Amino acid sequence: MRILPISYNSKYNYVNNKKPVFKAHPDFYRYNSTQSCYFRRGSVLLFQPKGYSEIEELFCRIFKPSENMPKKFLIAGIGKSQEPFSYISSIKGILKDKLLKDNVDLHTVDLQSKPEHNTLKLNAFCDKFDYQTFPKYAKNSFVKDNIDRWLEIEHEKRFSNPTEEYMQYYLRYRKKWAELEQKGYDLENIIKIFKDEEREKSKRWRVNNEVFDFVEKTYNNPQKSKWDSRLQDVVSEYSDNYFDVISANNILPYIADIEIPQTVKNILRVLKPNGYFITDPYEKLLHVKEIDSSGSMNKINSGIYQKKADK
Repeated sequence: MRILPISYNSKYNYVNNKKPVFKAHPDFYRYNSTQSCYFRRGSVLLFQPKGYSEIEELFCRIFKPSENMPKKFLIAGIGKSQEPFSYISSIKGILKDKLLKDNVDLHTVDLQSKPEHNTLKLNAFCDKFDYQTFPKYAKNSFVKDNIDRWLEIEHEKRFSNPTEEYMQYYLRYRKKWAELEQKGYDLENIIKIFKDEEREKSKRWRVNNEVFDFVEKTYNNPQKSKWDSRLQDVVSEYSDNYFDVISANNILPYIADIEIPQTVKNILRVLKPNGYFITDPYEKLLHVKEIDSSGSMNKINSGIYQKKADK
């Protein structure tokens, strides 16, 4: 993976007052960021999002069977496109060698504006600690990478000449420096050891290219992705029995109470018989009560429903 040949300040804007490449998508520009988790399930800032294992079990049920027709999947979000990346990462892990485009027909709607992420793939990495918290199948969609260019930038910012570089390494690794000298290492090899250690520490996990390309193509298709939009408006435009899966995590509570009944009615209308609806894993929300009272859905888990088959 290569990193753009520019420098960043701590807030990920370009230095010299140049416009940043993207503003609204920090989730996969994760280095030094703790603003949100990758895999959101009804709430954010949790290392183990509530109920995600149940979602992966559901995805196994839906996407493991071999079928020629891709499943139509609508994902509604309100948080910098977290659900599309997290869900598709898990689905890709379940599909293994099968292609996403042959198995998923993705549609999205987001309350926020479209993220400017033309270079996101180049910077889509995260800390190893974060990787360890990923759901089971999603881990298969991330690959280990070295951010060499980031190291070069940091090197250029830290050191103005070789003497300063050596001094900084000595101050940082004084005890180990002495140990290496006692073992007979010369200055050049000592510096090489410290550089190799920093390079190893710089390793990050970045999203599989197929996952990124698939989501990006969906984002750039105005027929499939709606931005800065209301879910209740978008879902009303689809025909009956259109989607196999619909997800709306942490989004329906933002809809005005007066609009909830019609919004839920339209969501259930565009969901195919035997299709699945994923929503917040809580019991007392107004839209959950509307789903329960509809008579057309079977609850299969907390916040996960299946539409009853036509009689």
